[in-house]
Amino acid sequence: MSKKVWAVLSVVQIVACLAASYSNSGARLQQRELSQHNDWWSIDVKYPIIEGDNTFNTAVRQHVIATADGFRKSLPRTASKGYPDYGAYLKGRYTVEILKNGVISVLFDYDEYTPGAAHPWGVMASINYDTRSGRLLALSDLFRPGCNYVSRLSEISIHGLEQHEYAEETAVRHGAGPVDKNFQVFTLTDTELVLHFQQYQVAAGAVPSEQVSVPLAKLACLLRKDYLAEQ
Repeated sequence: MSKKVWAVLSVVQIVACLAASYSNSGARLQQRELSQHNDWWSIDVKYPIIEGDNTFNTAVRQHVIATADGFRKSLPRTASKGYPDYGAYLKGRYTVEILKNGVISVLFDYDEYTPGAAHPWGVMASINYDTRSGRLLALSDLFRPGCNYVSRLSEISIHGLEQHEYAEETAVRHGAGPVDKNFQVFTLTDTELVLHFQQYQVAAGAVPSEQVSVPLAKLACLLRKDYLAEQ
């Protein structure tokens, strides 16, 4: 029988706390799901959209589709179908913070497995969106031009990570060193910048992903005024 691959996009109203209107807008967050399956692999990824906001929705959908495409392309061509318990999968979920200043901060958390791997592994990604300006936020957008924020975040992160159980100095200082790529995954709350470190980035693979929460007040001299801590 020939392979058949199908995709289903389902609409599910997100839980009440995420369906609430955000600052200065009547728009609402909803949940969508990308579901694709064939005989030996599956993709199930949940993601949010904002009603009527094409910029945010396009960015989220492009991210989800690119992640799913990358997973499918990485699958071994010769994987056996004789072991259904070892089928490949990509599962994705997310959390959302809706800030008082109108920023929407999304963390994607993926579980992935392919046949032959010793165990599943996790991958994270983030999207931060300022509803006031209608633009996606890079980490650099939070800080004043010309300030050396990467070094400051590295210093804080290394100090925090070295206090964690199973911390290994070399791994921490490499994975949280003062390099932009080490801080690609971040989220925001009203009072904190949360830096997320991928599995294997700052510790051995047996240790799950780690994070360091930095009070925005601690970065006040570096932050643009639009992103200072909410009182």
